[in-house]
Amino acid sequence: MSFLNLKDIAGPTIIIDATLTDAGRRYMAQGNFTVAKFALGDDEIDYELVSGDLNGNGGTPTLTNADTTPLLEASSRQNANINYGLMDHERKDLFYIPILKINNKQQDSALPQTSSLDPGPTDVTPEVYYLSVNDETTKKLKNTVGFSAGNILESNVVEKTKIIIESGIDLSPTGSYKEFLDASGPNPLAISGKRTAADREAFILQTELLDNAFYVYCDNRFVTNILIPSRESKFANNIGGNSTVNFETLNFAEPISDPTYIENFSTFYAPAIANLVYNRGPSQDLDISVICGPRGSAVAINLKIDPMLTATSAGDVNYKYSTYGTTSTLLFGGSDKYDYIDTALYIEGITSAARLSIPIRIIRYAGT
Repeated sequence: MSFLNLKDIAGPTIIIDATLTDAGRRYMAQGNFTVAKFALGDDEIDYELVSGDLNGNGGTPTLTNADTTPLLEASSRQNANINYGLMDHERKDLFYIPILKINNKQQDSALPQTSSLDPGPTDVTPEVYYLSVNDETTKKLKNTVGFSAGNILESNVVEKTKIIIESGIDLSPTGSYKEFLDASGPNPLAISGKRTAADREAFILQTELLDNAFYVYCDNRFVTNILIPSRESKFANNIGGNSTVNFETLNFAEPISDPTYIENFSTFYAPAIANLVYNRGPSQDLDISVICGPRGSAVAINLKIDPMLTATSAGDVNYKYSTYGTTSTLLFGGSDKYDYIDTALYIEGITSAARLSIPIRIIRYAGT
């Protein structure tokens, strides 16, 4: 379903174009079609166009150039209409909901590479996580200026580098929220200090906002499986404030039958680990966690690439590199050439419905 603005054709008229999905057409043909509910989404809104006061200090946020924002055409595909749906919680006392953030503070955290290694427009600082398809490529990248062993994801490796994701209410000055109004009065109460076990109980558990698991969506043309932690893994700190994070050995997950919202993507179910990192002293917890506020859960992920894409430079380059990516490119200067495919990994909290998009560059050393 979408809005059509016909002001240039029939005056100042806006109509709603309702396009049935294939399932809706089937129900209509059977005489069983009934509109039982509706949903709203903001896929078409570019929030970088919003200016003005965004912190509730009395100003009015303004969406600039709203008239020129393109509107998406209604689609009959069931999984292509709303990717980012607006949420409606039955509870009326929720001030905050969790978000997902990538943790880059662990020794085995994957780190993105930026424009210093990735030529692009001067006004853009692209960040992408490199995923090496074989040992030969990993060794070449580790010898490249700017890379290190801790930066690079390696296909089908059950230890070492991984993407670590946390779910929680982030209240840092640079996060989603700045302050929380104390119910006892108008004075702001800094909630970024609410990082104790009691705060987790009050803001996450009692409000039923704990993400006990995550959906992971990845392109099945390139990724055959994901690797996730065992249930014995830990994401916590001890009473002295020291880290006890241990993801153990990663295990394979299996795709589930839930339909994805993107064509050619498979859905995987990843159980969460309880995020028991608490403020036990002089902000030591912020050296472990990227969530500055009540924390819910965490997960770690690595990927297994299609074996056809993992040949060394002595083997043949698979057609997918030329069809979906780029081949024999001097990415980092010098004489080393690489084949690569850019894709994305999507993570969704099952309870919070918070989503995170992670750019992935599948890369293969192609020779000189």
